[in-house]
Amino acid sequence: MNLTAARYSKILIGLTVFVASFAFVHPVHALRFHVQNELSYRYVKRIYYNDTTPSLFESNDHYLRNFLDMTLSSGNLTLDVRPELRLVDSDALSLTETDPAFTTYRTTRRLMSLDAQLSKSKYQVAMTDVDRLFLTYQGSNWQTTIGRSPLGLGMMRVLTLWNRFSPSLFNTGTTELVFNPDLATISGQWSSVAVGAIEIAAQQPIDRIHLGHFVYYGEWIELQAIGGEWWERPIGGVAFSKDVGGAQLRGESLVIGPSKTENTETQAAAGFEYAVNSRISVLLEWLYQQAGGQNSRDYLTRPVSRFRPLFAQAYVFGQMTVNLTDFLKGDFGTLVNLADSGLLATAGLEYSISDHFDVSASARIPTGGLDQEFGRIRIVDSPPTDIGYPQRYSLQLRAIF
Repeated sequence: MNLTAARYSKILIGLTVFVASFAFVHPVHALRFHVQNELSYRYVKRIYYNDTTPSLFESNDHYLRNFLDMTLSSGNLTLDVRPELRLVDSDALSLTETDPAFTTYRTTRRLMSLDAQLSKSKYQVAMTDVDRLFLTYQGSNWQTTIGRSPLGLGMMRVLTLWNRFSPSLFNTGTTELVFNPDLATISGQWSSVAVGAIEIAAQQPIDRIHLGHFVYYGEWIELQAIGGEWWERPIGGVAFSKDVGGAQLRGESLVIGPSKTENTETQAAAGFEYAVNSRISVLLEWLYQQAGGQNSRDYLTRPVSRFRPLFAQAYVFGQMTVNLTDFLKGDFGTLVNLADSGLLATAGLEYSISDHFDVSASARIPTGGLDQEFGRIRIVDSPPTDIGYPQRYSLQLRAIF
């Protein structure tokens, strides 16, 4: 299914007329309309080890994005539309998909192609796109959504197993863009139990997801379970969240069935978050990947999998967040690879200038050496050729009006 800009306009007009007609047929449901604009600029610099990508030792990316959030609602029906104007200036645009800088990232081709290219040169591209376009119906104890919409799954904050739809702190790819999926969901809640189904559509079968979702909201624990088919592999998993003495304990598990090239594998994650006082909180998380490498020699022999963005079998991540003032927040963390003892340091600052404008900066600095994931891995002995984990620095300005 390939929708041009003209066909998208017809869909948008049709959905708008549908919601407006609902208000007309049922006058008691007033038609409500809300508009908000968001403008953001992000600068990202990556520094690669010299032998990693001979064509790209240092990359500089500029992302200018303007979103127009529009919400039209009447009674139980709500239509959310978020068109986008995207300008990208990036060294990576000149590379081919076979370049090593692209090997760790692949963009999903969504079912609806609602983007249009305005201009393109070697290092710049200007696009229009639709970030969100979905219709929601809210019943007395159930809800259904269809269209292009954000989706979040699971309990973990950083080392996530279920949430593959948000930017990852440890993504090594050359893009900062993560796109909302085209989906259909239906869920219902009765007392403390909720059940639902999630269908994510895409042009290629390898990108499609079909899941059932169960949630139990208990007085002393929240439990979740999922099962179905994910990227052409059968999966099942459970997750929990529980408050113990003021600390929030979380956990996720995922059993991934076999594919044509891989065997069944198990993944597990657990962690806790605790507010020391009104200004300081700490986060500690642990990740286990059965199919991950047990030492650096395994990294290049294991099949590449989107279920394993990190190479090794086990990791620990610790982070401290400090509210330095009422408007300035900082976080400092470290990811430890337990297979090769390599460290990845992370740091971030966020300053809220007002309710409508904020500035943030972040850094991700690998500190490992030879034969460490957060350093460099030798792929050829003669002549010596290494793949290095990139340093990453970013600055973002965001305004809402």
